[in-house]
Amino acid sequence: RWARMEASATGLRRSETDATRLDVALSQQNDQGADHRNTSGHVELSEQAQLERSTLDGLLSWAQDDTADERTNAAELLLARTSRQTRSARAGWSYRLDELTQFSLTASRADTRYGSEREGADYDNRQLGAGLSGRFDERWGWNLQASQSRYAQPALGVESLSNSLNGGLSVAPDEASTATASLGAYRTRTERSGFVFACPLEEVYCRAGIVPRVAVPVQQSQQGHGLQYDLAYERSADERTDWRVAAARALTTSATGVTRNDTLEARLTRRWTPEMSTTLDRKSTRLNSSHTDISRMPSSA
Repeated sequence: RWARMEASATGLRRSETDATRLDVALSQQNDQGADHRNTSGHVELSEQAQLERSTLDGLLSWAQDDTADERTNAAELLLARTSRQTRSARAGWSYRLDELTQFSLTASRADTRYGSEREGADYDNRQLGAGLSGRFDERWGWNLQASQSRYAQPALGVESLSNSLNGGLSVAPDEASTATASLGAYRTRTERSGFVFACPLEEVYCRAGIVPRVAVPVQQSQQGHGLQYDLAYERSADERTDWRVAAARALTTSATGVTRNDTLEARLTRRWTPEMSTTLDRKSTRLNSSHTDISRMPSSA
């Protein structure tokens, strides 16, 4: 048996040219069978400013929870249940080139710690992105995205650099449905400070056990590349019922390293009243980390 208590509050300030929002949420879940208490919190501050032809936005957030929380990504399920603290910041700028075309720039950084302050493992992820999007007409739209992500675990001497380029199309066949498709490629290089055992003299002396081998520091590297995609179709069956199917492949980061996620999703939403709705969501995720998984990189030879 378990019991869960939640509390949240939102503050909003809005004017003709800018808006500020503050969200605070706290929850506590008691698992009586396992004698476990999980307390989590989330604070998020966002700001948006509207200029004549451009928009500026920023976000600061802090979260404390554990890897059994609903926000856990698939790769983090490989970890044992432990506490997680995340601090993140994001800034964005978009500029309207004309009535149909828009250019955007984004920058973000997230720092995550698992476990206690002394025993936890840190990793941080920094991202830069640029995009160009527009519309051909009322039905068809297009977008181009380029991004670079730097993932690092300073305590382990691990750093991974990923570059990706994507292009996509969207179409609304009718008023009740929308289809989107995005296809691109990524390339990742992971480096790690490790060591190998070498014989300081002739190899025959070490094989005979006369001279011990010594650890020699080396810089190890591993590369990965592949395709990534995002396909989705949404439709409103009637005024109260919507459904969506989607398939995606993308790179994600966690304490387990840089992994590739293949996801299939089907979702059905039924609105009974303006205040009440029911959603059935089925999602399947497959991890592939053999090309970039830092935990599989050898530390000795």
